[in-house]
Amino acid sequence: MASDLSVIRYSSPFSRIRTLLLLILLVFLTTVGLALFSHSFMKEHMLRQQLNATDDLLSTVVSSSITPWVATRLHYLDTLSNDSALHGAIHSGNFPPELLNRWQALLDFTDDVFFVYFGNTTTGEVTLLPDDTPLPPDFNMYERPWYKKAMENPGEVGWTDLYPEIITGISQISAVVAVSDLENSSHLGVMAIDVSLGQLQRILSTVELPEGAELVLYDRHQQPITASRLQPRYEHLWRSEYLPLRENGYLTAPGGTVVFLSSMDIPETGWRLVLFTPHHSFYEPIYPLRNAGIAVGLLVLVLSLIVLLRFLRALSRRTSNLARYFQEATCDAFVPRRIITGDDEFAILNDQFNSVICERKRAEEALAESRRQLSSLMSNLPGIAYRCRNDEHWTMEFVSEGCQELTGYAAGDLVLNRVISFNDIIHPGERDAISRKWSDVLKERGVFRHEYRITTADKQERWVWEQGRGVYDSQGNLVALEGFITDVSARKEAEKILLEFNQQLSKRVEAEVRSRTQSETNFQVLFEKSPEGILILSEQGIFVECNPMGAHILGYTPEEIIGRSPAEISPDQQPLLSESSGQKMFGILQQAFCQEMTRFEWVHLHKLGAEVILEVVLTPITRGECRELLVVWRDMTEVYRLQQEREQQCAIVIQQAKMAELGSMIGAIAHQWNQPLSTISVIAQGVVDMYEHDELSHGELSDSIATILQQIAFMGQTIEDFRTFFIPSRQAVAFDVVASVVQVQNLLKLRLMNQNITVRVENSASQLAIGYPGEFKQVVLNLINNACDAFDERHVAQPEILVRVSLDGPRVAVAVCDNGGGIPEELLPEKLFEAFISSKGEKGSGIGLWMSRLIVEKMHGSIRAFNEGDGACFEIRLPGQLSPVQGQADPLSAVEE
Repeated sequence: MASDLSVIRYSSPFSRIRTLLLLILLVFLTTVGLALFSHSFMKEHMLRQQLNATDDLLSTVVSSSITPWVATRLHYLDTLSNDSALHGAIHSGNFPPELLNRWQALLDFTDDVFFVYFGNTTTGEVTLLPDDTPLPPDFNMYERPWYKKAMENPGEVGWTDLYPEIITGISQISAVVAVSDLENSSHLGVMAIDVSLGQLQRILSTVELPEGAELVLYDRHQQPITASRLQPRYEHLWRSEYLPLRENGYLTAPGGTVVFLSSMDIPETGWRLVLFTPHHSFYEPIYPLRNAGIAVGLLVLVLSLIVLLRFLRALSRRTSNLARYFQEATCDAFVPRRIITGDDEFAILNDQFNSVICERKRAEEALAESRRQLSSLMSNLPGIAYRCRNDEHWTMEFVSEGCQELTGYAAGDLVLNRVISFNDIIHPGERDAISRKWSDVLKERGVFRHEYRITTADKQERWVWEQGRGVYDSQGNLVALEGFITDVSARKEAEKILLEFNQQLSKRVEAEVRSRTQSETNFQVLFEKSPEGILILSEQGIFVECNPMGAHILGYTPEEIIGRSPAEISPDQQPLLSESSGQKMFGILQQAFCQEMTRFEWVHLHKLGAEVILEVVLTPITRGECRELLVVWRDMTEVYRLQQEREQQCAIVIQQAKMAELGSMIGAIAHQWNQPLSTISVIAQGVVDMYEHDELSHGELSDSIATILQQIAFMGQTIEDFRTFFIPSRQAVAFDVVASVVQVQNLLKLRLMNQNITVRVENSASQLAIGYPGEFKQVVLNLINNACDAFDERHVAQPEILVRVSLDGPRVAVAVCDNGGGIPEELLPEKLFEAFISSKGEKGSGIGLWMSRLIVEKMHGSIRAFNEGDGACFEIRLPGQLSPVQGQADPLSAVEE
């Protein structure tokens, strides 16, 4: 905190100043005494002395008191007129509270500025603070002295002449300036402050003057503004007709009064400060001393001037240092420090200034943090924090940012009813009730709490909850209303839904009771008449209920089933399992209680001893406090018999399809044998000729026999390829997919060569798949024949078949692609594989691809068709050879598991 100057001991320079002034007075009296030796000489000398003294006095008063006072008030006015908020308020026509608060702060800070106002040039309206006294009805801004003065020199800050204030009638002066638009320099209005003359009068009255002397401040029209005395002695000299237009000299007024006049202009005001000194005040006191020693007087005068000069230089140096230091304080990087040594007023002022600056910085930091916290709090509130007036419109003075989300209007739209008043947002049916409730609350000075409806900007209706209270001044007068409003539409909607739900729930409970009664009846009927076996199994694994069909499937009655466990009506061991039926069933039941539903197949024993295959579904249920399993089973024995017959039929169809291909293969076999037979015939004929001509050597005979045997071996391999192709595969084995594709290519070599078809196999490395190699070759043969048919039908210029073999994780992928024009989109992706569906029209049987799909799915694989580029592509995916299945009797069963 700043320390109090009154309790700090320091050496004041005023004692030294008084001493110097006394010395100067002594010198002055001595000089007057010397002047008596030569009256005319001494008069002239004293006149010059008086001029010097009065000039110094006037200069001191002007520079140290009046000029700073004028500069401070003009600075106030300059700050107010250049306020960006003022320009925004002029354009918008609304003076925000923050701007008026700064005006009010100026009024509270100064004791001689009693009005701050702005006059709008366009509208003629005046914004005035304080605004507790209304302007007269006939008030005309354009005729007021302050407006005329501002318009004389727009853009310059000036002072009016002395004039009576229109409301109070008190004489005053005003500092004025014309406010211009920053963009186009047009005049917007006049900013002015009214200043009382009290402080100026106090400034003049505190000046130490010669006896009987008076200071008078005149305006630019030589009208007196104020004086050092409240009741001046030389009032008749205050009139402009007696005031000569000169800076100094003697003045003899009517009545014989002789005074000495000294004057000095006040910068930037047009004012003149005049000092009236009576003639006797500086002549009569020196008469008794005129015979004193002139030499001593002159010496003292010289010494006094030297000391005064040194003191003034030191004073000026300290003043300059402080002035520069104070100027530095306007910079953001300013650091408070002590620049004045000693313990006089300047050092104390230095310390006090540093304390004030530190306090101000701490206050600014605290204020900034407080504003940040308040802004963050207000922006995060899920509703509206407000301050409004208690009028019919509920005029808002402050609204938080949550207004936009709640009402659809920006906060600025509601402030001072700029776009819409808050009363207009309230639902018409709620307004009277809110007004009455606020009246009751304000009478008791209580808290307002109420829920009501509002209408948002998009015409939607919302429910809000408000809590607020009145704000009162120190006299108990209502100032404003403050509170908070939040959206409760969701809760209102929830209450409405809850009410409807309770009503519906009551109806549903009644309906549910009726329904359950009916359900129990229906369940008993379904339980007794169901075509499926339905049983209830207890947590101990004993059947506690059984419907007639459940017992009939096994040849029992329900009473014979109830009380038994599943293991009691099962064979000792399930097929393909090493565990006993009892152990396996125990594990299944334990898992069934932990799962939503358990489905499996189980072999039970018929009462007559035959095995019955059942599909069993277990579902955990709770009846009362007992955990049980709902068991549904159906007889699958006949289904599996039919399925086996179907698989046998499919095998027959596949074999018949192979045999159907036999006719087309005969030509391929004949073509394969033509060349070897021709070679053998040529060699045999050559051996006979050489033998007849006795030219056959042992080496030539051996070569011929080797060549014939080689051709016979080739023909034997051809027969073996065709034999293995037509032998049906009875067991799944691991086979080389690439080798199988090459074998099919060799079988179709004649047709491929005749149609000039190129076959390329990518990734020719061996890839082992698990399945039936004979059936796989038939699928590849069917796909290549289909491609050849497409080439022949569409007359493809450069027919090509591409076979891509790749490994995709645990599966082998074989893609057979061609450039034969593709498959019609309506047959993709599944219809193409249905029976009797063909893309060849009447030329196709429609069973080739259907049979291919059956074969691939039998090997637990998949086949799909799609168009790629300008042709069709068929991709077959088969299980790859995995190490766990090697050496097993049926590898496909391991793949399935």
